[in-house]
Amino acid sequence: TYLESNSCINCSSYCLSCKNSSYCTQCTSPYLTVQYNDTNVDCVNICPISTYQSGTTCLPCPVLCRICSDGQSCTECLDGLINYNYGCFRKCPVGTYQYGTTCLPCDSNCSTCTSLTECTSCKQYFVLVNGSCTQPNC
Repeated sequence: TYLESNSCINCSSYCLSCKNSSYCTQCTSPYLTVQYNDTNVDCVNICPISTYQSGTTCLPCPVLCRICSDGQSCTECLDGLINYNYGCFRKCPVGTYQYGTTCLPCDSNCSTCTSLTECTSCKQYFVLVNGSCTQPNC
C-alpha cells in the first residue's frame, strides 16, 4: 500500500510494495520489475524488448539493441541496424562488409571490401587488381 491524499491505496495486483500507482518497488513471484523511466516501474512476467532478466529485474540492453543476454552483448539489433561483435551499428566498421544483418571480415589483404572476394582498397604493400589485393611483382 501507499499513501495518497491521506488514504492508504493498494498496490497493483502483481506488486508487493510500491511508492505510488505507477512505481512498484517489489513484485510478487514470479513477476519481474521493469523500469520504463524515472517515474514508471511495473511488474511483468517476461522482460520486454531491449531488456534482459537479471535476477528478479529486467535491465536495459545496450543502446540500439533489441535482444541481449547481458548489459554488454547484443544478439539482435533494432530494425535497420547491423550486428557486429555483439554491438549494433548503422554501417559495418572498416575492414568488414555487410552480409545480411551482420558484418563479416574482409580478406586478410584488403583494407575495405564489398564482399569476401571483392576488395575496394588494400593494406600496405598490396595492390588492387580486378577486386583482389596482391603483392606487386617488382
